[in-house]
Amino acid sequence: MLSSTLRARGAAARTNSVRWWHLPLPVRRWINQALVRTGYQVVKTAAYEPGYFTRPDPVLELDDRAIAARISPTRKHLWHVAAPKSGSTWLSAMLTELMGWQVLSVATGYERCEQEVDRRRLLRYPTVNLFSMQQHCRASDTTLRFVEECRVRPVIQTRDIFDSLVSFRDHLVKNQSMPMAFVEESFAELPKERQYDFVIDLVLPWYLNFYASWFRAERDRPGRFLFVDFRDLVVNPEAELDRILEFVGEQRSPAQVRRALESAANRDTKFNQGTDGRGRRLLSPAQQLRIRERAAHYPQLDFSRIGL
Repeated sequence: MLSSTLRARGAAARTNSVRWWHLPLPVRRWINQALVRTGYQVVKTAAYEPGYFTRPDPVLELDDRAIAARISPTRKHLWHVAAPKSGSTWLSAMLTELMGWQVLSVATGYERCEQEVDRRRLLRYPTVNLFSMQQHCRASDTTLRFVEECRVRPVIQTRDIFDSLVSFRDHLVKNQSMPMAFVEESFAELPKERQYDFVIDLVLPWYLNFYASWFRAERDRPGRFLFVDFRDLVVNPEAELDRILEFVGEQRSPAQVRRALESAANRDTKFNQGTDGRGRRLLSPAQQLRIRERAAHYPQLDFSRIGL
């Protein structure tokens, strides 16, 4: 009797939502467990009725490895990962023009949302070369599995930490929607010295987390990532673009490189000042010392790339 009821209800669930609230609790639990095992998912209604089932979208049922298996082994994917205020919008503009590939964001979201990876987005273009523009994403285990399983080539952009923090303060005066720290609109009304203290106390830990995760990943997987520094990009952008092309196994003519530079120069790349050494001029000696003391918690990592 029970098995026939389950079959009948299961058949109905394939086309309609099913409610089990009128059945005895032990029966509801047993049927719920059976349907979940066969791919249904529990959905609570506005009335919080237990056992309200719908069939999930097939894409949502794919696990990470199943998604990776759908991607062509011959396609290339260049992913631009960057610390905030490192000139990343500028570099992404250059690479968009230079590569000429399909542009696809793999971020879960923006503004106050952490920019983690959503690999389901790859299913839109499983067979064509992709370029994913700048993303402020740390090197978690999940992210590194994405890099390996989906055969992604990450370019990690760095910048002097003192210059980055000063530029980040400038950004927060105009826009407080960032995931690195929760910032109120009243931030813009604080004295500048207090604003710098805020960034050092609450935003700097995110920066150190970001850099420590990627530096550790590079140490464990040498040659798997390419690091590009903002200062080198300003001094000799052609050379840095050539390094990126070599890293991803592509070739472009000098004329194409020049065209990419010109295209980026004509775009709104949110470029603030880009002045080397500005952070050390504006931050007090005590503030600079606090930054160095925070980084000293990672004695096993070399932070010289970011001026520490």
